Amino acid sequence: MTMSVSPAVFTLKRFRDVASINAFIARRPDRARLIYEVVRSSGLWRLTLVDLDEERELYAVGYFIDGAEDREVVYDFIIKRVWGGYVHEELDEKLHYPPYVLQKSGGLILVTLPHVYKEAIIIDAPQVCWRTDPLHESVYIWRDSTYNVLDCGAGLFSFKTMEEFEKWIRERVCTEDHERPLIHWPDWFVIPGASGDEEWSAAVRRAVRGRHYPSPEDVITLVRKAAEEET
Repeated sequence: MTMSVSPAVFTLKRFRDVASINAFIARRPDRARLIYEVVRSSGLWRLTLVDLDEERELYAVGYFIDGAEDREVVYDFIIKRVWGGYVHEELDEKLHYPPYVLQKSGGLILVTLPHVYKEAIIIDAPQVCWRTDPLHESVYIWRDSTYNVLDCGAGLFSFKTMEEFEKWIRERVCTEDHERPLIHWPDWFVIPGASGDEEWSAAVRRAVRGRHYPSPEDVITLVRKAAEEET
């Protein structure tokens, strides 16, 4: 009798991991390279997604394992976007059913390796982005070593200085005629004191909701206020 082996299951909770994988969902590249690595001696692992539309765009979750002598690449293949998520590109051409690797399911982002019909590794994370119409997606702003904006309708943007951030914010103003300059953000939040290692749920509990369809000054003022409170 053949014994079935249960897949290894990992749930992403850390702020930086949840933000990173949701940034990938928000960006929605047509194709990406997926790399899953492990360190055999410690069990540490890392999943990296490389946006092949913009090869410099990297999305990594898991642990920092660079330099580990027994680091091993377990999976390395291309995924492509289809209806409902991402499939293993090479296998999709051979199989009669879509070999999903990354998809949204029940409020989660679900990664199944090597694919959903042969689960050896399962990684899940809270689905923050692409829950509604793209024009009504949430926006999250926080500061760590950089100023960061997770725009769930567009992706992740990072700026080294407040000046770069302010310039980018002012460029978001709608060019249509309005009574005041505004940015089409119906639902946006500033998260003060966000730490990459804390749980996403703990960080967003501190989030401060901004004004519906803000002006650039509304955004800049709230971000500056949060920065002052952190110091």
